[in-house]
Formats: sequence, C-alpha cells, structure tokens
Amino acid sequence: DHQDTRQAITSLKDRVNAEHDALIAATIALSDAIDNNDPDTIVEARDEQQLREKRLATLAADLKAIEHAAAILQGDRDDTSPQQAATRGREHHQRTIG
Repeated sequence: DHQDTRQAITSLKDRVNAEHDALIAATIALSDAIDNNDPDTIVEARDEQQLREKRLATLAADLKAIEHAAAILQGDRDDTSPQQAATRGREHHQRTIG
C-alpha cells in the first residue's frame, strides 16, 4: 500500500532528523568536556557521539533502501545502477536533513 510506504518513509525521516539533532548535541557535549579537561566526561561524550554516528548512518541507509524500494514498486525508477541510486539516495537524504 502506497500510503503505508509513505508513512513509513515519513516516520523514518523524522527518526533521522531526531538522531541528527542528537548527534549535534553529543558533539557539543564532547567539545564542552574537552574544554573543561574532564577525562571521564570526555570518554562518555565520545562514546555517545560515536553511538549517535552509527545510529544515524544505519537510519540513513535504511531510509535510502526503503525509498529505493518504494520507487521501484511505484515504477518511478529508471535504469540506473545501484551505485547511482545510492548516490541519489544520499543526495536526497542530505536535502531532507539540512
């Protein structure tokens, strides 16, 4: 069902945006910890930043795959290679998250 697919894509985009915001917050926290020269907080903040980076990468890849599959199902896909489709997905992802 196309509506379910659109809802799933919208929900995943919201999750990507939320994770992107959390990554920014984690990066700021790491910067503050470094500025304060607090080794324990630096380690915790670095771990949090790395976790957020991994989550964001996973969500972005999932979004790209779902958008690609939806395009194929809707007949919107041309004869592009998987690499070209991935590039388009990344470009679209960058436009949607800022």
